[in-house]
Amino acid sequence: FDSQAGFNEFTVFSKDADSAAAVNWLYSSGKASINGYNSTVAANDWLISKAFNLNDTGAEFLSFTTWTRYADAGLADPAQQLKLMVSSNYSGTGDPTLATWTELSFAHPAANSQVTTPSGLIDLSGISGTNLYFAFQYASSANKSASQWQVDDFKIESYAGSVVSIAATDAAKPEGNSGSTAYTFTVTRAGDKSGTASVNWAVTGSGSAQAGADDFAGGNLPSGTVNFAANETTKTITVNVQGDTSIEQDEGFTVTLSGANGTTIVGGGTAQGLVRTDEAPITKVHEIQGSSDTALLMGNAVTIEGIVTGYAPNLQGFYVQEEAADYDGDASTSEGIFVYYGGTPIAGLDANSIGDKVRIKGTVADYKGQTQLTVPTDFTLVQADAGLPAATVVTLPVASAVSWEAYEGMLVTVQSGTANGGKLVVTDNYNLGQYGQVTLTSDAIQQQYTEHNAPSV
Repeated sequence: FDSQAGFNEFTVFSKDADSAAAVNWLYSSGKASINGYNSTVAANDWLISKAFNLNDTGAEFLSFTTWTRYADAGLADPAQQLKLMVSSNYSGTGDPTLATWTELSFAHPAANSQVTTPSGLIDLSGISGTNLYFAFQYASSANKSASQWQVDDFKIESYAGSVVSIAATDAAKPEGNSGSTAYTFTVTRAGDKSGTASVNWAVTGSGSAQAGADDFAGGNLPSGTVNFAANETTKTITVNVQGDTSIEQDEGFTVTLSGANGTTIVGGGTAQGLVRTDEAPITKVHEIQGSSDTALLMGNAVTIEGIVTGYAPNLQGFYVQEEAADYDGDASTSEGIFVYYGGTPIAGLDANSIGDKVRIKGTVADYKGQTQLTVPTDFTLVQADAGLPAATVVTLPVASAVSWEAYEGMLVTVQSGTANGGKLVVTDNYNLGQYGQVTLTSDAIQQQYTEHNAPSV
């Protein structure tokens, strides 16, 4: 589909109830593309090739690439969203459902993966005819939810001898938090299978977020050799991905075939894998705190990452604050929060942890008007001695008690608003012994009215 002219060699036909609408196959940026989003009926849209004569060639193979994004809530399986069909009695025009079609299998990309995925070599040697049509049948659910698909690099090639190709079998899934997870690929041999054959394979990172050597078991990019005995047609490559608890993007990799022996030809030489992260995304503390006196995410399970600014074993918890680079710039939202571990202290956390960057999961809760995380799990030291954020300056007196919400859980420096000699005065030390808390006021100790005046009633 390098040009509009190439796309025009295909027939476009919509068989669903909104066939008069704009939802159908079209040429876009060098690819055939379709997206049934916002349609109120289930899509049934066809993209049909010109006729091919396969009687004059030997071993023929069809290949192409596909790409998809967005999830279809009512039709989740990519293999149901896009099908490859072949027919020997389609007329070349009009309604394709009046003809007989046979479905052919190919390697689909994972749902919403946005990874260009080779179909693998589709062996056509068992299909004959002088008037064969190939078609892509697109389907979607009827709830205004649909996946976008693109098709490119459609070609039929003829080979002599032995031909090997690779396709992803089970290669787009979560990596796990520990150990390793097996991602599998199938290497297929077609054509002449009477002798032995071998082909090398190797893994490289690919896509916008590339998998690296440390993402695989053993800390190296995997590679190896596949050997076929006489008349053997398929082999499985297993790539072991290392599990971890790092917060990261989905990461892509490619398995490439090369160096086939003798007369063996590499036809479809690449297949894609996708390492899906299974770690919860990071929630910023200011997103939890919000700008009111009630946390925005009350009751939600979240994962935070920040600097330990205080360790308070008497309170059975500790304080975490965002790094300055992650502040939202809104003076009305707090960047700090108290994490309450209760009667189960966290291993590896103590007074020496102040200044460390950590990651932790917990549930947003409220205790006596103060936001906190409870039931903490998966405590992870991200960086030791990352450095404390600068203390935020608070000037007394504040306008109202609500003003303190903006500083809740944060590292602060409190000062008097009186210029040239203003000072802070301890006005209450009731909780000093048990909790290490004192109450401060500016300039002079707070006094009751009746200390200097007779009662008025």
